[in-house]
Amino acid sequence: MKGRSLLALAMLASSGGGLFATTCGYLPPCGRVRVNSVLFVGVVVDTGGVSDPEHPAVKEVRFQVEEVFAGLSPTPEEVTIATQDQWEKGRSYLIDAARDEDGRLRPTICGSSGEVADDRTAEFLDYLRRRVRGETKTTLAVRVTDQYKPVSDVDVTITGPEGGLIRRTSVDGTATFDPVKPAKDHVTAARKNYHRDPDSHFDEDVDVLPGVCATAMVALEAAGAVGGFCT
Repeated sequence: MKGRSLLALAMLASSGGGLFATTCGYLPPCGRVRVNSVLFVGVVVDTGGVSDPEHPAVKEVRFQVEEVFAGLSPTPEEVTIATQDQWEKGRSYLIDAARDEDGRLRPTICGSSGEVADDRTAEFLDYLRRRVRGETKTTLAVRVTDQYKPVSDVDVTITGPEGGLIRRTSVDGTATFDPVKPAKDHVTAARKNYHRDPDSHFDEDVDVLPGVCATAMVALEAAGAVGGFCT
């Protein structure tokens, strides 16, 4: 069981270019906003001192907040980030952060933090501004696989506060709900002669945030397949 799980992670990590890559792989701008995201544009006003004597490389950098996109009150004046990144005083940055267990803000691992003047930041920043204006769609794509290969003709059901919706997977194994209302949805999948793969990842619940392209992974197994357990 453990071996199959590790193999799944390895394959996902090497499958760059799609919506279903890992956090460190490429994600479109609409796939980078998460439930715990703290996203804002700010100017560095103080590069700070050591925030933790046991980790002297981590500094507390203070930002004057200019725009808020997620995770902060609408009008905070300043925010402090605990980071090892080298940010320069007086420069403006887009910050992609999250709160750790002690409540401190830290940059998201493999996130989209970057200087506003950087071309790599511009696409995400443009998306965030359009999302704030309500100009982005809310969608959910559910990919169904068997041994990491796409499975077509699977009936995927998402059930939220307002009831259920059903879509069928195409040849690439993806069922797309476009548009869909923001909600926390429960995901199920059914096809004759298939059942849930107990040894692989299955996103039973997915948070669909407003204006994002959420994704979920579902692993099925053909009825005659040999699993990692005895019956």
